[in-house]
Amino acid sequence: MTLEVAPLTAVPGLLSLVYDAGAGSASTFLTNLPTQPDRAEEVATADVVTITPFSGNVLARLFGGITIVQGGLHSFTVSGGGTNEVRLDGTVVSGPISLSAGVHELDVRVVVLATAQLPISVSWSPLGAPSEPLPGELLTHDLTTFAPVVNSIFPLTGDEGGGNAVAIDGLGFFESQDVVVNWGGTPLGGASLAVTPSRIDLIAPPGAGVVSVSVSTPRGTSKSFFYTYQEAGPLPVSFTTSTVATAGQASTGDWGPDGRLYVGSRSGELRIITFDDNYNVISVDIITTLRDQLGTNDEMLGLTFNPHDAPDPVKIYLSSGDLYSPGGYPGQVTVLTGPNFDTAVPLITGLPVSGIDHNVNGMQFDNNGDLYIDIGGNTNMGVPGGSMNNLPASPLSGAMVRARTSLPTFNGTITYVDSVTGLPSTDAFQGQNADVAPGVDVAVWGHGLRNPYDLVFTTWGLLYSTDNGPNTGFGPESTGATTEVSGNGHADELLLVEFGKYYGHANRNRGRTDPRQNIFRDNVEPSIPGVFTQQIAGFGSSTDGIVEYRATTFNNALRGDLIVQKYGGQTTRMVLSPDKRSVVQQVNLPFSFGALDVCAGPGGALFGMNYGGGSVSIAVPNDPSPGMRAFDIFPWRAPAIGGHPFIIGGQGFGTDLQSTSVTIGGLPATITSISDTRIRGIVPASPSPPLALQDVVVTANGETRIILQAFRYLLPPGNEPNN
Repeated sequence: MTLEVAPLTAVPGLLSLVYDAGAGSASTFLTNLPTQPDRAEEVATADVVTITPFSGNVLARLFGGITIVQGGLHSFTVSGGGTNEVRLDGTVVSGPISLSAGVHELDVRVVVLATAQLPISVSWSPLGAPSEPLPGELLTHDLTTFAPVVNSIFPLTGDEGGGNAVAIDGLGFFESQDVVVNWGGTPLGGASLAVTPSRIDLIAPPGAGVVSVSVSTPRGTSKSFFYTYQEAGPLPVSFTTSTVATAGQASTGDWGPDGRLYVGSRSGELRIITFDDNYNVISVDIITTLRDQLGTNDEMLGLTFNPHDAPDPVKIYLSSGDLYSPGGYPGQVTVLTGPNFDTAVPLITGLPVSGIDHNVNGMQFDNNGDLYIDIGGNTNMGVPGGSMNNLPASPLSGAMVRARTSLPTFNGTITYVDSVTGLPSTDAFQGQNADVAPGVDVAVWGHGLRNPYDLVFTTWGLLYSTDNGPNTGFGPESTGATTEVSGNGHADELLLVEFGKYYGHANRNRGRTDPRQNIFRDNVEPSIPGVFTQQIAGFGSSTDGIVEYRATTFNNALRGDLIVQKYGGQTTRMVLSPDKRSVVQQVNLPFSFGALDVCAGPGGALFGMNYGGGSVSIAVPNDPSPGMRAFDIFPWRAPAIGGHPFIIGGQGFGTDLQSTSVTIGGLPATITSISDTRIRGIVPASPSPPLALQDVVVTANGETRIILQAFRYLLPPGNEPNN
């Protein structure tokens, strides 16, 4: 592989800049630009998709160089936005212009009065040819004179004692040793900053009142934002990390209903880790049932529990397949149960597995008792070939599927038939023309996911999935049922997955009846209602594990965030908007598991399943709150008939069982044991279960705390409304 390094004077793509007019008129910026933009990012193509955080009255600008390969007449056209100007080499142009071969300065300025005028796109007509989008490979920009731009600072408040993690996002933060954050009157630099060209992470120093924050490099200083210190403000987020167990090829994990951590591996082994109340390991049991009974089909990438199942014996749901399989449909979901988990019962068989390492991945149950499964795609960008073993798309590949396991007559035995002859189809290399045989209770829920590794069903009832983007050289990009272009790599995505929507990874099998799925859509194209739904966030490859953080630690600072894990890299919190349908901010946690998967445990703890390192790690929160605190309840949902065990994690509970009480939705629970960090009990029955999250009220050690909207009573399987 050849690695090309671009000089800072010719970085691929353009600068996308936004200038906020405030109470003025953005039209005046067409001829009189402010000294600095209010937002900056690098874009690969000549498109403006977002002006976040502004809603309008801004000037959007695309700036950089365009390489003219053959001199002659060229025309440029702007679509979207309002009034615009196209400048070439500093001169406003309209209509055809004669350009010599070489690099010319391109400066496109567009007034945007409202987000409804987006997206903006620039096309051209070279040498009289039909108009087409500006080729990304001809666009470059120069960063050597570019002053830093701060797009956002998160959070904007913190405790007067300092210690809060702060993320500054923007552009132009290089070279790292030259970057200085002006924190009030104090310059911060060197080892106190973690710097990339578009992000700075730091720990806020102690302070008081409101301080201005800007970023300086030798090329200039950004505009200032303002950070507010508060007495008893947001608590610093801090965790203590350690390794708790070895686990070769650890690939997936989840906290079990019996209060133990379950860890699956690609090697087919299942580890069950038992802790004391302070997360000291008591025992590690290794279960090899899946490997012993499934052989090469034992490579586990998903593990979950059904909240409707009886608490004893525990049933474990495992997804597995034969990675790098030469063909066929070897993927399946298996239920392990019995006294020593020595009974393996197939629940779903006949799921697709790609010709490389895309498998049957993460799984989650919804409140109705139905199972959602992430299934990897067989192609890179919709077309067989490249480094993907020439396997075509098949009916269930590259998707999130739903198994109607709530049905008493559930049928998970998937078979396929040829779409023309109706004869059985067992060869996955013929999968492009196959249909799922009738009678099975498994079908696609969300279309067009390339390799969705993990998903989470949240307490507010939405499904989110990580999705690995395509790789350069792994296969062509589908532009239609029979057309294609060469494929490029794209970043990983966070998707809000909803029924019937298409998220961009082409599948020509389903495209036979759903033409939108014949066209690959990248991660910068705008959503098209009814056709294509764009990601809600992007991140570097390979980002895989995901879990909801439910604990009230640090005065609820992380509660409701999605925690995502980059393989071999950072553990990050995705801060969601109030409606939970977009990402407000990505904030690095103050530790990095470097794991493949991530899950949560009582007391706000997080676990990382480290595939490459062959281990399981834990991050335990260091919450400085005084007195008794109740952080979370596990599980967060259980049948309304009651009888399921629960664990409440927290601190300062004391040890007096008689003076300790817990109510769930106002109903008193039976307490079975108490320690300073754990309360264990039995969920009470709810005769008239409400269809909403209920408060959990804890009284212990002379204090009372409420975990607001923490627990959901479940109706019998199949009775959840709107399912």
